[in-house]
Amino acid sequence: MNLLSAQVLQEFGVVSRKIRKDKSCFVVSTDAGSLTIKKSLDSCANVAFAHDIKEHLAANGFANTDRFRSAVNGKPYVLHDGGVYVCVETLNLRESNFSDAADVRRAIESIARMHRLAHGVSLANAAKPACDNTLVQLQKDVTDIAAIKRKLGSSGTLSDFDVIFLKNYNFYAAQMREVIAELEATRIQDYIQTAHSLPSIIHNRLKEETLLTDGNRLYITNFTTAAVGYSIFDLVSVISRYIRENPRDTAELSVYDLLEIYDKHHPLRVEDVLIARALLRFPFRFVKLLRAYYSKKRTWTPSAILSKMQTIVSVQESYYRHLD
Repeated sequence: MNLLSAQVLQEFGVVSRKIRKDKSCFVVSTDAGSLTIKKSLDSCANVAFAHDIKEHLAANGFANTDRFRSAVNGKPYVLHDGGVYVCVETLNLRESNFSDAADVRRAIESIARMHRLAHGVSLANAAKPACDNTLVQLQKDVTDIAAIKRKLGSSGTLSDFDVIFLKNYNFYAAQMREVIAELEATRIQDYIQTAHSLPSIIHNRLKEETLLTDGNRLYITNFTTAAVGYSIFDLVSVISRYIRENPRDTAELSVYDLLEIYDKHHPLRVEDVLIARALLRFPFRFVKLLRAYYSKKRTWTPSAILSKMQTIVSVQESYYRHLD
């Protein structure tokens, strides 16, 4: 897509002065400011749901999102030549830096406010729940990696990836079993069901490139993966990224600090804290990488996958020291 169709501009009601291609987007200069138009990879339903969330947040005082510009027909997208196009205000911001304590503090504060103000959003455009039964999925993870270990035990030849997995299996398997026991004790499924009934919204893809800032304001962007769910999953995702990238000895903020920052803007129950600390110990990245590797028959190990595994285990000690 090298040219932006005049029909798309017309359907968004945009009169352009200048159009500039920027990667997969078009930056359109208008008399009213700069707009960004791009072909979305998401369905109309996902875009519509994301639009509902952003408008609900704006109506409740949280305007720092990449709100969609509605088309002339009132929808938050334009259908053209088999594609779904969206239009947002151009945000001249940078990605958050998770090695910068100020950026992380700003992100946690904004996420907490977003979670609090997103309660009660209309589900006119139905959303898929993020996770109905966390314990079942986590138990499946335990079973699956145990099966991989058994299979490798009868294998005559081991790759470098296999060796690293087997060397670290006992540690991660023990963590997984302990986390499941702790989550069962906290009755996590009750909190998930409560979140669904409110309903509560989670973003589902909170990372540096969706948390944009100018060093003062922070915008939460790209809500097309959002779903009804338990807000602790979002919080754990961000805290996990922070403690992976910041060694315990040099990190300016502790896990306790991050939970306290969040609590000031979206109060946490004792059980929320226990659940968060348990989920932080579950090796989601380790399991995800194992699935990606062992889901295919391989005669060789791609260097990128081996490098990811080496990175995961190399920060293991520092990561878990954050959780002591």
